[in-house]
Amino acid sequence: MILDEAHKARAYRGIQGRDPAKHNNLLVFLRTVARNAQNVILGTATPIQLAAVELWDLLSALNQGAPQVLGTPLDGGEWTREESIQFLAAQRPWPQNDANRWGLFRNPLPPAAEHAVFRDIRDDAGLNSREILGPRFDQLRHDVRGDFLQEFGMLSERHTPIVRRVVRRTRPMLEERQLLKRIDVITHSLAGDGLSPMLFDGEGLIMSVAFNAAYQAAEAFSRLYAARHPGAGFLKTILLRLIGSSARAGLETARHLIGRIDPSFLPEEEMGDEGLPTDDTTPDPQEIGFLRDVERNLPAVVGGSDIDPKVQVILHYLRERDWFESNGAIIFSQYRTTAEWVLEALCAAFPDEPVALYADGAASFVQRGTDRRSAAREHIKASIQRGDVRLVCATDAACEGLNLQRLGAQISVDLPWNPSRLEQRKGRVQRIGQIRDEVQILNLRYAGTVDDEVYATLSSRLGDIFSGAPSALQVAQDF
Repeated sequence: MILDEAHKARAYRGIQGRDPAKHNNLLVFLRTVARNAQNVILGTATPIQLAAVELWDLLSALNQGAPQVLGTPLDGGEWTREESIQFLAAQRPWPQNDANRWGLFRNPLPPAAEHAVFRDIRDDAGLNSREILGPRFDQLRHDVRGDFLQEFGMLSERHTPIVRRVVRRTRPMLEERQLLKRIDVITHSLAGDGLSPMLFDGEGLIMSVAFNAAYQAAEAFSRLYAARHPGAGFLKTILLRLIGSSARAGLETARHLIGRIDPSFLPEEEMGDEGLPTDDTTPDPQEIGFLRDVERNLPAVVGGSDIDPKVQVILHYLRERDWFESNGAIIFSQYRTTAEWVLEALCAAFPDEPVALYADGAASFVQRGTDRRSAAREHIKASIQRGDVRLVCATDAACEGLNLQRLGAQISVDLPWNPSRLEQRKGRVQRIGQIRDEVQILNLRYAGTVDDEVYATLSSRLGDIFSGAPSALQVAQDF
């Protein structure tokens, strides 16, 4: 069995990540099929979305019916417990006791070919290559014990079950070995791009008084709701996220929430990683008051005469920086409402140019000026590859499995809080078949919003999803 995009097989552990794991349907399916499969290969560019334990979930699925992967739950079986990933993620210290250290290698016992220590242990005990359980520490020869303890630092980095089963190939590695063409990523905005400094507060875009008043009301609503429903999942932050995406998306959300706190107004693919709330309730009078403040202020932003600064910046790069003619662009949002709002702005700015909305399900279409026509996603992909469509607005449904190497620029009009999704967006243009030597990336957010605060955290995690797990996980690329 070969499963691509395997990171979609996930377990939910609650908002704080401390609840018992609840496997999604794909992970349940994977574990069931793996139990009866002779060979299983899992492919993913982003095995860690938010936490290192997600990588363990995939390896635990591989372990079903194949105890040589993580071992057996008896006789120690440390790697069959999810907490074991914490050793490699530098979240838990390695054991100091000699026997406990050996316990991490006894079950499963590494192959003889990996290191002379394991070869000697297998030879002494007469264990063939299929034997999973090694001898106890007190059964090892004295000199072998010494060799093992002396080499423990290196062995714990290079010869754990996690490292053994991960074949990692990063783009820089493949470029260095000339297996992939080098494609540089130029991230904007940069000094010299010609943007007015009046647009920015720090790196975030300055918004109007009405927008800021609406956002402050949304923050007050979110604090109240979180206090009343600690297990409310993504609904504690969804209003802030949608206003931070676009005023139109925020206004629609506030109007939905005034009637009832109900997650069903959002498609499943637009929900966050925190999980669904356990109930849907009518907001209390104080919460409604803050939602009404949002509803009163945002229409002035949505229907005002001023062009939204996100649209101003997008048009600047498409026109003044020549991205439209020289690159074409895909513009991502987490939310269809925002993606459609950007599309309408592009259709007004380029009335003779077809602009596509690439979204989940049957929601995709192509619009030229005010003429909108439904289009299948396969038709849109073919139009992009032919060069008939050079501007695409997309939700994150387009992130995986979509080849857009015909385009040379990618813009994020809002920022997902999952750093892997930003990597997936970038991967639509930085991929095999891209004829340009560099691609252009632009990430937008409003100043003073949660997105602005989160961006600093995201920035530190974008370069390498294994960066939170020093050497022990990074070394997987060498095998």
